[in-house]
Amino acid sequence: MADNIQLPSSSVNVATDDIAGVHYPRTKITLGDNGVNGGDVSSGNPLPVTVSNPVTSMTVTNFPLIQAVGGEVTITNLPVTQAVSGTVNIGTLPSVTIANPVTSVAINNFPTTQAVSGTVSVSEVIRTKRSDVVSDSLVYRGEATIGSLDSQSVWRIVRLTIDVNGGVVEQYANGTAAFSHAWADRTTYTYS
Repeated sequence: MADNIQLPSSSVNVATDDIAGVHYPRTKITLGDNGVNGGDVSSGNPLPVTVSNPVTSMTVTNFPLIQAVGGEVTITNLPVTQAVSGTVNIGTLPSVTIANPVTSVAINNFPTTQAVSGTVSVSEVIRTKRSDVVSDSLVYRGEATIGSLDSQSVWRIVRLTIDVNGGVVEQYANGTAAFSHAWADRTTYTYS
């Protein structure tokens, strides 16, 4: 049968839903006190709801250690420091394949430094390396994380000066062994 019915002795149609031959009336919810039309319920005029006993805290047990995340993750109000005690060893990390990688992560209030107590050991760091032999007495060497561009300020650059007796003097760009220089600018730095 068809939805909707016409009132007897009238041309007025009433909205219904015909389920197995029985007409169930369809209605719209309108907001407001008696005698007041506060508008139909919609996304712009939602139905007001008061929760009489809201949940203020919840204890979750047996929560899995790993949760799949898709989309955007926002992390706010991380503590300035994280205490670490004992020994932290970072060795060769295994290859990781991410099935559903996060495409955007917003981290707010992340501290510039993290306090560490104990011993931190980093081993087997593989870096890309460059050498520029200018002459028999002058060589530049640089190293940076694999994939770094020569123009990025992420290189540690050392200048080797070799005297006529074979003695070698090593000097770092701008006097620091930090990974903070551009390989493309190696000849413009001062060395000490």
